Amino acid sequence: MIPAHAYADKSTSWSWHGGLMFDSNDQHVKVKSGKVTFQIKKQPWKYDAHLTNEVAVEYELENTTAQDREIEAFYPIDDYMAHQLIEELNVDVLLNGNPVEVKVDLRSMNHPAFTPNVVFKDPQSGQTIGKLEVWGKRIDGVKFLLHLKGNETARLTIRFRDHGAGRFRTVINPVRSYVFLGSPNSDPSRWTLELSVPPGYLYDSNIPLHAAGDGKFAAELKSAPSHWAVSVSEELELPYFSNIYAYHFTVVVLLLTAATVSMLYWFYGGQRRSLSFLLYLNPFVCQFVFMPNPFLSYSGIMFTAYAMVYVGIIHLLWHLVWKIRSKKRSSNTGQ
Repeated sequence: MIPAHAYADKSTSWSWHGGLMFDSNDQHVKVKSGKVTFQIKKQPWKYDAHLTNEVAVEYELENTTAQDREIEAFYPIDDYMAHQLIEELNVDVLLNGNPVEVKVDLRSMNHPAFTPNVVFKDPQSGQTIGKLEVWGKRIDGVKFLLHLKGNETARLTIRFRDHGAGRFRTVINPVRSYVFLGSPNSDPSRWTLELSVPPGYLYDSNIPLHAAGDGKFAAELKSAPSHWAVSVSEELELPYFSNIYAYHFTVVVLLLTAATVSMLYWFYGGQRRSLSFLLYLNPFVCQFVFMPNPFLSYSGIMFTAYAMVYVGIIHLLWHLVWKIRSKKRSSNTGQ
């Protein structure tokens, strides 16, 4: 049996797949090799956050006996659209190139003891932005029957569309993460990992990959990986200081503060207080210059709202200090 693993990302959406299981616990069917392909594509009619990952997982299975075997297999695909797994994710299973009937299967089962530390990292900065943790006892997936002849070596291919886990609110450019859970308790076998990303996109992988040409990256492993976590985002461009919103926001707030204080000094120092309304243009200027999709993104809208309040507080405090100092000067002049 090749164990399945169940995880959920509490900080973002949750999605993972991997861990092929044989219901019969048949020890005579071995995995000789495997290959996982992530083909990530950008949908041009949607925003950058919406990427599609066309997944192909290939297993080279060997029937080590002379007897024909019929085995029911289960492949976990934990996705938020699990109730529409086959239709929405376009699940397709092939055995030696021939289609195999697939059915949705929702299982209640205990998780195995092995729990890899799956983390998502921002491709821009390398900082951790989320992780997957053990969650619940329900595992979603697909089941199908495999017919293997005696001493046959067969190729099982599982293809589907992976929505991945999305992080939007804490980063400038949205990050999509995809997780394949391997088979740490299986026999040693050769595995190949292959990733392709759209032009202008960066990736982070917990397993080092080498360039394979034409936007592809790959790795050759001598055993099944415990997990393969990949995060993808569009390459950051100036004037953005960091893809992590908190760091970028800090720099922008410092610039906003400097601009607001400078304007207040000029307005109040030269009896130009009637122009103080111009202070409230600063949040909009910062929004258009430093925030992507200013009226379409959550970060852009929230930044402007908070920045208006922030400028208003600075303005109020400045005005109060100016009035107190003016009264003191007037009383000193009267004396």
